[in-house]
Amino acid sequence: MGYGHSLDLRRRIIAAVEAVALAREAGRRFEVSASSAVNLVRRWQFCPGPDRRPKEAVFERLRGLAA
Repeated sequence: MGYGHSLDLRRRIIAAVEAVALAREAGRRFEVSASSAVNLVRRWQFCPGPDRRPKEAVFERLRGLAA
């Protein structure tokens, strides 16, 4: 399943949240739904980086533990 927003837009939303904006405010600022912005921030908190999916981060952590 792909993301509905461009990588550039996801990076800008995360940068806005890092700069002390709330996810909902960032969503309004970039004209995306509040739920999209909130979900993006949740994914980012689980595995930093807007272009990474949670499943990939889990696999990397498991590989690190196995090594």
